[in-house]
Amino acid sequence: MRKNIDNIEIKEPPLEELKKKRSCLKRSCSTGCGCLIMVIIIFILLLKFVAVPRPKELKALPENFPQIIPIYDEENIEYITFLSGKQRNRIFELAGYIPKVVLVPIFIYAEDYAPTEIKQTLGELRDKSDWQKFTHLMSEPITEQKDTFEIEWTDLPADPEFIQEFYLSEFKKGSFDIDVATESKTLRQIIFFKGNIEGVLYIKDDPAQKGTDITNLTISLPL
Repeated sequence: MRKNIDNIEIKEPPLEELKKKRSCLKRSCSTGCGCLIMVIIIFILLLKFVAVPRPKELKALPENFPQIIPIYDEENIEYITFLSGKQRNRIFELAGYIPKVVLVPIFIYAEDYAPTEIKQTLGELRDKSDWQKFTHLMSEPITEQKDTFEIEWTDLPADPEFIQEFYLSEFKKGSFDIDVATESKTLRQIIFFKGNIEGVLYIKDDPAQKGTDITNLTISLPL
């Protein structure tokens, strides 16, 4: 028997219910965007105040500073700053844990796809369990950690040519590799490195004035 469909009433959703649903959707979107913005702000503050270390000013060079690095006129140094390699690379290590957690197991079980350095490490850990390989690779730093010293002199009585020749001579004595990257009347730059030690010397000067305006020596040393 066919039912009478003429009397069937089609009810539309109340207007207030639709408004409530749209309102909930707006609240969800705004809440999600607000949380995202808050996370971004917190991350920026973390980078500014926590993750990015500030150089520490020293009164003198530490006793363990390598003697192989020549220091011109130590008594007239204007300032010395020190930046710890561990603190400087802290943010990269923290940020690197997430991809490392994903990639390390892949490299362990698909060693052919691993970078050369990781292949060598896995070869050395051939007799270890997968868990020991995982913990070892997770503990390895993803960036090379180096301490940085910056030494600066101002208004030295010696001419810039004399200071430059002093450092070129001393670097050669210490068997450093040297690259005179810039040499002009106002700016001289010498890049030097030996093994894990590397650095740069800047000499800035106004040729119209006697002496040397600014001499800056920056050195990066392995931990």
